[in-house]
Amino acid sequence: MQAIASDIEYTFLNGQYQKASASDVANKTRGIITACTTNTVTNSEATALTKTMLKTLLKSIFNNGGTVDGGILMCDATQKMAITGLYEGQTGYVAPLSRNIGGMNIDTLVTDFGNVGVITNVAMPSGTILFYNPSVCRPVEQAVPNKGNFFYESLAKTGAAERGQLYGQIGLDYGPEWFHGVI
Repeated sequence: MQAIASDIEYTFLNGQYQKASASDVANKTRGIITACTTNTVTNSEATALTKTMLKTLLKSIFNNGGTVDGGILMCDATQKMAITGLYEGQTGYVAPLSRNIGGMNIDTLVTDFGNVGVITNVAMPSGTILFYNPSVCRPVEQAVPNKGNFFYESLAKTGAAERGQLYGQIGLDYGPEWFHGVI
């Protein structure tokens, strides 16, 4: 079940859309990263992440009618460290009073457009930061008549061994594309 959940999560982020054109061609869902075309910030010079890049992305989403407040910045571990690094030396940072606690972990950004969460995900492509608004995203299942979705189905029996498969079809409804963006 964990492997299925990981595969679904990866596809919801990185999937390439494909409509079934024949019985032997599978439907494939479009991932939210692939879907983002309106709000993109391209780091063409491959420089380190900057606050300006983050602000440009959030401003673009806001200006295009998206809701920034309550959104999430999702990234890989390297980009998460870069985001924390952008704010480590900022004015007003108060060190913990304890002598055995140190460091910093940015998990929320307070921006001009609202508060934004910051999380890591191993399924994120290296060097990519996704802003998504979870309030407009939902999974969509394609049920099989009289069976539902995500069900166990027995396969042909060989000797005393019993075999089966878990089956299900699921896709992502990411809502209005301009509610999301990528760096």
